[in-house]
Amino acid sequence: MPPHFCAALAAAAALPGAPNTPFTRCGGRDRSVAAVVARVAALAAGMKSAPGWAPGARVAILWGAPSASPFAGDAALEAVLAALAAGGVVTPLNGRLPAAALAGCLGTVAPAVVVAAGGGGARLVEAALACPPPTSAAAGGDWLGLPPWSGQPTLRLALDAGQAGGAAGGAPPPPGPPPLPPGWACAEAVIARHAPPPSRQPPLALLSNPPSLAALVFTSGSSGPPKAAALTHGALVWAGRAKAAACGYASSDTYLHAAPLCHIGGLAGAGAVLAAGGVHAFTHPDTGGGWPQAGGGLEAAMRGVTALAAVPAALVDLARVGRPFPLVRTVLVGGGALTAPALAAAAAALPNATLYGAYGLTEAGSSVTYARLGGGGGGGGGGGGVWVGAPPPGAAVCVAARRDATAATASPPPSPACLVGSAQPPASCPPLPPGWAAVGEGEAGEVFATSPGLASSYLRDPAASAAAFLTGADGQAVWLRTGDAGRVGRGAGGGGGGAAAGLWLLGRGAEAWRVGGETVHAAAVDAALAAVPGLDCALAVARPDERLGCVVGALVVVSEGVRWAGPGAAAAGGGGGGGGGRGVTLTPSAVVAACRSAGLPGFALPRVVVGIRGGLPTVAGSAKPCRRTATEVVGREGGEVGSRSRL
Repeated sequence: MPPHFCAALAAAAALPGAPNTPFTRCGGRDRSVAAVVARVAALAAGMKSAPGWAPGARVAILWGAPSASPFAGDAALEAVLAALAAGGVVTPLNGRLPAAALAGCLGTVAPAVVVAAGGGGARLVEAALACPPPTSAAAGGDWLGLPPWSGQPTLRLALDAGQAGGAAGGAPPPPGPPPLPPGWACAEAVIARHAPPPSRQPPLALLSNPPSLAALVFTSGSSGPPKAAALTHGALVWAGRAKAAACGYASSDTYLHAAPLCHIGGLAGAGAVLAAGGVHAFTHPDTGGGWPQAGGGLEAAMRGVTALAAVPAALVDLARVGRPFPLVRTVLVGGGALTAPALAAAAAALPNATLYGAYGLTEAGSSVTYARLGGGGGGGGGGGGVWVGAPPPGAAVCVAARRDATAATASPPPSPACLVGSAQPPASCPPLPPGWAAVGEGEAGEVFATSPGLASSYLRDPAASAAAFLTGADGQAVWLRTGDAGRVGRGAGGGGGGAAAGLWLLGRGAEAWRVGGETVHAAAVDAALAAVPGLDCALAVARPDERLGCVVGALVVVSEGVRWAGPGAAAAGGGGGGGGGRGVTLTPSAVVAACRSAGLPGFALPRVVVGIRGGLPTVAGSAKPCRRTATEVVGREGGEVGSRSRL
């Protein structure tokens, strides 16, 4: 039987203990495997009854809603599973995006069904549907074997977020949900209408579509306009199993979905918990389906949790609670690198947890490599960059560079020194495209990735697909050009001694700057800044310079209790209320000196350092740091550190 994302759920439902086996937890509401299967089957039946439904129909699911409207994550997961069981293709969308950005996504995928969180989410979808369609939608493009759709969605479903117990932290319940716009149906009513009696609950029927596509997941837009990566059931199943194995998820785990399902990391996380047979836990609806930053809501969200995936800022929030969470045993950190102080604080807050880092892309079905954090895993490699470990079994990473066009038309397989973590012998990996050759260990180049989790292409964007996905004779993608710079080197071997070969990430191709003729990789500067005491996180930027072309700058987030004596909003914070009493002061010159001690050459040292409080600016609707916005902040606030003559 071909892989299906819902197969693990259907198998669990067939076990004798399904009525009593927990599957989801959200606020004060727990649901068993049997209960979830019944709801998923009923919702799938409702979707299949929509006018114009056919296998391959797109189902756009808005994750969250504006202004932290009440939102039940377990209901959204049920909608994902129902759409896939019905043979549809899920398009998860971020409810934090503005209507114009959502309009572009909706116009590209042309959904037959839309699902949103209550009246707030429904109104946002209606506003997006009213916007003019994007140019890409008007131009047509490759539908990848899916049925085209030119009309408005024929089924609009609103998830009910008001049945998950009391408000977070014991607060009184919020006012009733806003009314739905005309034409919207309550998902609970659809489930009630199609649900069979419990005594006649049939097995969960799983349908697919001719190309076996499961999801169209939009890229974050950090390196250009968002594109819809087409992922098959097989790709998502493989990615989930690989993540579960790499992070050690088990059926006894309660996994907190701190990463939203509108991003590939959250979707792959759901697949990993499905593969492991664990419990899916979600934050309380009154947090808007997001991460509760402080107070009783955060402690309530962590109750009983043994595993989670989180961005660095979430781990900083956990550390600030002031008490440990001893039940947590495994944490996957994504969306940015942990600074040394943040890693130490997270280790103290999660004393029994193993922390893993990952390097991932939407087009790769989530994580390309995994690395165990701590124990020296982030340093000692020389040459800068961020240690991101090795690929899981079945996947491979190669660092390659352009070669002379007069050489042989087909490159040899990647050399063993540049192929890391693969369960296959090097000779069995596909050759690189003409004009590319693997470089030696320690040399920088572009990162190529291959695995069963690769997307097949981008929907309706053949030019971008041809540039990113390198196909074999059968037309299937065999290598993904990540656009990232990296090198193969030695790092900590799984936290247990001995150096292992793996990938050092140097940054995106667009984040390699020429400073006076020298190349500076942004990730190398980021890594040096991450080790500076007194900083929560930081981001390197480039500033124009008449003589050198550009110089390096830095936007740094100053830790609570540290006084900042330099340009930027942090100077007005007075050390977060505690810096004066503790007498801890950090200056731009001290930041530069720490970077020099970390091994950065003079031309790569920041010339402008701006301090802020709270957190780095992020890409709209994402937790990923936005270097473009950081560059603008440094440009407004910055002053030079030291003399340019040292360059």
